[in-house]
Amino acid sequence: MPPEWDRHQAVWTAWPWDASEWGSALPQAQVEFVAMCRAISDLDVDGNRRGEAVKVLVRPECREAAAVALAGSGVEWVEGIYGDIWLRDTGPIVVRDEVGLLSARAFRFNGWGGKYVMAGDEAVPSQVLEAEGFKGEMIDLVFEGGSIDVDGEGNAITTRECLLNPNRNPGVSAEVIEARVKDALGIEQMIWIDRGLMNDHTDGHLDNVARFVGPKTVLVMKALGEDDPNAALYEAVKAELSQAET
Repeated sequence: MPPEWDRHQAVWTAWPWDASEWGSALPQAQVEFVAMCRAISDLDVDGNRRGEAVKVLVRPECREAAAVALAGSGVEWVEGIYGDIWLRDTGPIVVRDEVGLLSARAFRFNGWGGKYVMAGDEAVPSQVLEAEGFKGEMIDLVFEGGSIDVDGEGNAITTRECLLNPNRNPGVSAEVIEARVKDALGIEQMIWIDRGLMNDHTDGHLDNVARFVGPKTVLVMKALGEDDPNAALYEAVKAELSQAET
């Protein structure tokens, strides 16, 4: 699994559409979404892309509105069925072999432990892989992309709170989960920290606590004051990672 900072052939995301999820914020969310896509694509005055390609899943009933909103942004939209727009967790994970060939690993998704189950999310990996022409392998494990971070050199960080949560893979041992993730994503060293942020609906995703910023180099959140309810957590994570052997 390549590190986050590797250049992408394309960034995949999805059009905000569900008023029952977004409520009155939906129109503004769509405006901000277009702005994000434009920033990633970063067209110059002549319409040449300086950033990365952006591909957007758009539900059939939204195609006209999305096409108008995304016009001139350099973004390609692909019609598809999905629920949530957070493809980091619902979509496939692309991996690269020793000679640079790309393929993908698709894990099972259960709405972050059954809390946010939306029809269509389970079909996201197959739609992305079909659009890209990638080969994909289905891994029999509930797993989300945001629950792990890698440095591209075989090291990964995750949390016990998420990966070992009984609402993900009940009855599956930590040893089996670690072995499956390592095998699927080409990981040699799995560094486990205890938990993520308090009251995180993802059950402790790693991606908003600590991130690799280089080989064997991790950036950890820091509290602005003692009133931060996660202040002790940040220090504990820093201590856990400082003791990790890579």
